[in-house]
Amino acid sequence: KPLFNAPNNQSVTTRVTVVKNPNVGDTTGNAPNTIVMFGTGKLLAANDKFTTTTESFYGIWDHGDQNIQRNKLLEQTYQTTGNTRTLTDNTINYQADNPNQSDQGWYIDFVDGERIITNPATRGGFIFFNTTIPTTDSPCSFGGSGWLMVAKVENGGQPSEAVFDVNNDDQLDDNDKINDNFVSGLLYEAGVPAESSFLADQMYTATSSGEIDKRKIIDSGVKRGRISWKEIQRN
Repeated sequence: KPLFNAPNNQSVTTRVTVVKNPNVGDTTGNAPNTIVMFGTGKLLAANDKFTTTTESFYGIWDHGDQNIQRNKLLEQTYQTTGNTRTLTDNTINYQADNPNQSDQGWYIDFVDGERIITNPATRGGFIFFNTTIPTTDSPCSFGGSGWLMVAKVENGGQPSEAVFDVNNDDQLDDNDKINDNFVSGLLYEAGVPAESSFLADQMYTATSSGEIDKRKIIDSGVKRGRISWKEIQRN
């Protein structure tokens, strides 16, 4: 049986990201004790860009149960201010000794055609994912726009520290807050953002406009992927 039943109109077209539940230790009966994270939405057929159904990003606590229902998940919402977003940070209730009576994970809803069609990635205690808002009327808009999003793995909530260098001063500090909240989303209007890549404290995102968006992010301290390279020329 499936781990989770999403609403019938939601499609998963990207891979999932799985990490250990950072809030719950391994106990008898809660294996594998992981958070399974993924977004919903598709842009495969010509008519898909016209759909405006609600899509979501989920973090499901896999503790060996089946058929987890959406009403068992904690909801986080976002507020948009200009080109930035901030998430709520509602406290999640994981009960290691009685998991069936606790929150089974979390979710964030997106509306008005916004969807997730690229793979997410974790860095430290954060999940990064990009959203797509396809255009339906302008052939010169590079296919639409989207948001660069980040949330805490544990509850899908607002980061408790600066993750994005919002003001582009090459520092991550309280000056990167909006309305006294750390930013969870940055709007990218010059095209649809593709899947992001990471190198140390830099995030690189190709877009449908042909540009590469580079921005400083929090350094997770985890050395993953290619860190450097060299070229050897033989005569």
